[in-house]
Amino acid sequence: MNSRDKLPTHDLRLQLRDREGAVLRTIGLMERRGFRLLSCTVDEADAEGQAMEARVASDRDPALLQRQLERLHDVLRVRLMPHTVPATEFPSDARASRPIDERP
Repeated sequence: MNSRDKLPTHDLRLQLRDREGAVLRTIGLMERRGFRLLSCTVDEADAEGQAMEARVASDRDPALLQRQLERLHDVLRVRLMPHTVPATEFPSDARASRPIDERP
């Protein structure tokens, strides 16, 4: 596992205009600003545009990415979702109860 695997993750929900290239421009901005795209889902366009959810990883402040995305013409709304830690990321009871000097 390298240091990039340990980066904090951030979840975003976006509403995009239904325009050709809107998704690619949005993803491109994320990557150019130093956020690694981990996952992305885009719903079929409707009257309100396209709903997009993305998970990114970076040491950078996610609020910075949110402000940058809001400036894109194709982005109607951006919402930074509170991060929830999956149960698999918590240490097991056995590991947590061991003294620190015995941990790997």
